[in-house]
Amino acid sequence: MSATAISDTQAMFEALFTRWSASQRVATAADACGTGHMERAARLLEDALVRYLPWMSEADLVLYERLLRARDADELGAQFFRCFDLMVRVRGTAVGVLRMHELFRLLQPHVKG
Repeated sequence: MSATAISDTQAMFEALFTRWSASQRVATAADACGTGHMERAARLLEDALVRYLPWMSEADLVLYERLLRARDADELGAQFFRCFDLMVRVRGTAVGVLRMHELFRLLQPHVKG
């Protein structure tokens, strides 16, 4: 990936992260239970990316496995930009941004910008 593509992805990430962080969110019934966030996060990542595994590079496969093995929201949240970058590259901007917004909502306030 070129330096320009990385900086474009970083700029998009920063703008979206700022917007998502500032928005008020209405809690849902799923949020009230307080459990299952990591399972839902892993399922979201797997559902979004599993069909694309044959076309991923070795480095992307290693990152994918690392993201799925994350044990807690802090660990996955610390890798949020790398996950965003992977999702956007593999699934495209529109789908990647939608899935990452879902993931952001699941992991908030553990996501690191």
